[in-house]
Amino acid sequence: MHINLLAVLVAAVINMALGALWYSKALFADQWVKATGKSIKQMQENAGPGYGITAVGSLVMALMLAYVLGWVGAATFIGGATTGLIIWVGFVATTHAANYVFEGRSLNLYAINLGYFLVTLVLMGGLLATWH
Repeated sequence: MHINLLAVLVAAVINMALGALWYSKALFADQWVKATGKSIKQMQENAGPGYGITAVGSLVMALMLAYVLGWVGAATFIGGATTGLIIWVGFVATTHAANYVFEGRSLNLYAINLGYFLVTLVLMGGLLATWH
């Protein structure tokens, strides 16, 4: 199976860029911070390690998604986006739901965080499937 490492890198950058936009004041920053029960200052204290973990996680997620797309034979944007959606429904939304319930977190926080993963997996899946 051939994996286009440049496509994986670009998909990881897209994930990071979308996260920067998603959690910015332009979109959901205020609601997100309020839903976490923390202050902006508290969130910023963990920004350095948070960005590093996010960058590594983005690369791993893009690489694993590229492997899955190869296994299922997705070669179109729609095929890749659909695979990203299936992964989101089957693994991301379900596992996060249990965590949010046990942790007593709000539905609003769940929706903000899961919305981000939905959009990013669909976009990354579409990109990786077409640029293989």
